Amino acid sequence: MRFFFVTVLSFFVVGGCGSQPSTSGKVTGTPLAWVNNQAITSSDFQFLADRTIPLGSDSLDAEQKRALVDQLIDDELLLQEAINQNIHRDPMVRRALISSLLKETVYREVAEASIDEAEAKAYFEAHQDEFIVPEKLQIRRILFRPEGDESMDDCHARALKVRGSIAKAPHTFREMARLHSKDVYAQRGGDLGYLSRDGKSGIPTEVIDTAFALEVGDMSTLFEADGGWNLVQVANRREAIERSYDQMKASVERQLRGIRQEQAVDGYLESLRKKAKLSVDEPTIDSLEWSRGKGQRPLGLSPSPSRAAGGLIVPPSAGDHGNHDHGGHDHGGQPDQK
Repeated sequence: MRFFFVTVLSFFVVGGCGSQPSTSGKVTGTPLAWVNNQAITSSDFQFLADRTIPLGSDSLDAEQKRALVDQLIDDELLLQEAINQNIHRDPMVRRALISSLLKETVYREVAEASIDEAEAKAYFEAHQDEFIVPEKLQIRRILFRPEGDESMDDCHARALKVRGSIAKAPHTFREMARLHSKDVYAQRGGDLGYLSRDGKSGIPTEVIDTAFALEVGDMSTLFEADGGWNLVQVANRREAIERSYDQMKASVERQLRGIRQEQAVDGYLESLRKKAKLSVDEPTIDSLEWSRGKGQRPLGLSPSPSRAAGGLIVPPSAGDHGNHDHGGHDHGGQPDQK
């Protein structure tokens, strides 16, 4: 495939700015050529020329015009062949097409609509807890797991010795974590980052609950979780921060637009369903059996059909809940890979 075709197709999929040629099958503009009963029109020509002819060039000679039309013909041939080969049924291509459709039919209208100040303030008051930066602790952890034929009791005895050593010199906790911990945070001295009471994926709730029962500088007793014995130390604490409407106005508006987008997609899908002829074979659906194919990994798609068309597309503003801590880097993400 020509690079140009890929570039133009990508532009349509991502959703370029400005007027786009019709893809509905209707002829817009004067026909310049035909490809298997599909017209190449002056509107297509204008669109392509605007995006390929360098700035400063205000006219085209006959050779340049014909070259552009030839490119449009090539692009149309490739597009038709892609459809003939059912490439548009590929899940990733479908996602891109749906994204482009929703951007043109739903998201743009929502993005251009204004947010009423009174509505925004009312939403903030009703959801004020969502805009509070929660209390966070910087938690360090050592996970002792049995080694070789070692029993859990023997592992506990070994962990007690390490705890006793740390109790005499608390500043050695990180060094001991590097030497003894069996989790992915060992190379960071057991530092899990700053975590709220909600914790994070991969960290047992017992670790979080134990840490929040401690004061800064304290070290826990040994407790069992995650297939071994755990020791937790609280290095620092960040108090919860309440934020005002003025501080969170932009975030509130983003959330409201996200809600409107969700509602608009639901309404758009409902209108399409009313116009479509749908037939669902429920007994066959119920009898389906599924198991993940070898080597297949999920794409992180939502199963909900009302969330931006099958969960395939989530507009950037829809997922922003404004509940972020801007108080500095807290190393709360994945551990460093060293």
